[in-house]
Amino acid sequence: MTEQFENIPKDLTALPQWVLRKGKMPINPHNGYGAKAGDPSTWGTLNQCGSALMQQDCKYDGLGFEFNDNGIVGVDLDHVLNDLGIPTTEALDIIKRLDSYTEISPSGTGLHIFVYGDIPQNRKSPEKGIELYKNKRYFTMTGNVFGELKPIQHREEGIMALYDELFQQSPAAVESVQTSIPLTNRTPQEIHSIIQRSNQSEKFYNYYHGQNISNDESSNDMGFCNLLAFWTGKDAALMDAIFRESALMRDKWDRKESTWGTYGNRTIQKAIAECSNVYDPAGYNVAVTEFGTEVVTVKGQQTLPKPKVINMVSMADAEEKEPDWLIKGYMPKYQITTMAGDGGSGKTTVWCALAAAVSSGKKPFLLAGDPLLPLFTGEPQTVAFFSAEDSFEHTLKRRLRKNGANLDNIFSIDIADDNFKDIKFNSPFLQAVIEKYRPALVIFDPIQAFIPPELRMAERNAMRSCLAPLVGYGEKYGTTFLIIVHSNKQGSVWGRKRIADSADIWDISRSVIMAGETQEKPVRYLSHEKSNYSMTSNTVLYTIDDEVVTFQSYTEKKDRDFITAETQTRAAPDRDSAKDFILDYLEDGEKEVKELDSMAGAMSISKKTMERAKADLKKLGLIKYRTESLGDKKGTKHFLSLAGLALMPTK
Repeated sequence: MTEQFENIPKDLTALPQWVLRKGKMPINPHNGYGAKAGDPSTWGTLNQCGSALMQQDCKYDGLGFEFNDNGIVGVDLDHVLNDLGIPTTEALDIIKRLDSYTEISPSGTGLHIFVYGDIPQNRKSPEKGIELYKNKRYFTMTGNVFGELKPIQHREEGIMALYDELFQQSPAAVESVQTSIPLTNRTPQEIHSIIQRSNQSEKFYNYYHGQNISNDESSNDMGFCNLLAFWTGKDAALMDAIFRESALMRDKWDRKESTWGTYGNRTIQKAIAECSNVYDPAGYNVAVTEFGTEVVTVKGQQTLPKPKVINMVSMADAEEKEPDWLIKGYMPKYQITTMAGDGGSGKTTVWCALAAAVSSGKKPFLLAGDPLLPLFTGEPQTVAFFSAEDSFEHTLKRRLRKNGANLDNIFSIDIADDNFKDIKFNSPFLQAVIEKYRPALVIFDPIQAFIPPELRMAERNAMRSCLAPLVGYGEKYGTTFLIIVHSNKQGSVWGRKRIADSADIWDISRSVIMAGETQEKPVRYLSHEKSNYSMTSNTVLYTIDDEVVTFQSYTEKKDRDFITAETQTRAAPDRDSAKDFILDYLEDGEKEVKELDSMAGAMSISKKTMERAKADLKKLGLIKYRTESLGDKKGTKHFLSLAGLALMPTK
């Protein structure tokens, strides 16, 4: 059946409540992940979804509309059309009664009806195959109209009457809801006293006195009853008594209705049905904001809140726990691990290999040489990464695949996505992503892309406060973090000075790994430089061949050893050049050392290199020194000349 989206009413197309669908699964049009009922951040506009459907490589099956409790109710009639498209008698009766926009579902056997109105809550009648939704659900959309094309009609009474007929409650059932969690027969005055000391006092008294509220009377009634349901413990009689005292009370409250008795009772029962949590007198601070010493003013009265309860834990009662590892010895769970290295040292391919191992449950290459883990089999886990340097379409997906990743377990947000700029270490958006997907590992590459623009990395403790939220997320959501940073390009430094931009990164990390290249190309190294939970592990030697990381061996050498060796290797050719210069310069005879050094400086030979070159030549017996006194208090002069021996320097 071909969709005819142009038939969908503008009342729906104008709302940003659209998702893509793959089968029956709703898809977020912004990133291609699953959309979430009740979460508008995972929905989009019809244009955004339509654009995705028009792509040549489109992998989606169609569109869906999310209900969001904004006055639109959907009626889902399952399996009501026969092979000729004729509805059942009961379905036809509902279609005629509601007389609103109706379309055929993707299966070709069901109908979706949209009306303006409200119902107490989402309900489903499996035996009749009828569902009524107003929020936290979505309808697949086709635009294939059943019967005459009609706009969405206001059917407030009609939809409520249908709801009452389908889901009638006995008086006993209503009564059991009314008294579900009574608060020991509290009076309206006691409820007022409790609310006055809460953070909801202003909102409550705005409703109570009918001030600073909307012009929608029914919406105000519902909002006030929602508050009353929480504070009275869903006590319907107490809710009714307080409502009748308020400025919202009017004749409509006692208007007769079917099943529910009155409009007021229906509003109360709806609030009770939607209330998932109530005020607990035994746990004052659960419901009441802790203001410290701040005084809250309510209607001219000053009341002090109950002091915050402080409970400290005795170390005699504290539980001792062994460190838990995501990758044994190298990456502690729920903490921050930092990996640093120069550009081109293979950091990206390394983290792709680590992500692949976590996603698949296979042994990470870091542990390939551990004889105690010959049969390592881990549980495949979810991984999220955010890369500001490489495209996952052109580079990262390929590297992950080649290193054996389970791609179904790895998620990311494209750098071209508008949401990417909101990924900062201290942003609510990042927390929302982690809370939704609960990844075992999150990777950030490089660190500079995920700090707030106003933060100065070199400022003392700036990075500590910026990265601190990750530590909280780790314990709360079971997530471990790997942060990729650049190393300091300054020669002959190691330890915490090797971290570029800020030593705070080293300090807040529980584990630090340095990446680099050995002198034996193409072998590279990962040196474990810091560990808060154990001794540092062995340095891993590995190679990268066709973007695949291969373990070679372990070594006890550390980052400092490799840097020192590299520095000495780079210095050797310079020293040989300095030796040749000295020997050539002295061929004309003895020269004052000061003159020799001055000429070397003009040729960009460093003082340190000259000193080492002269020491080598003297050791070989090729040059000799002479000192000449200049008389009392005039000092001395130092001269250098060829020694005249047969030994020649090794070049």
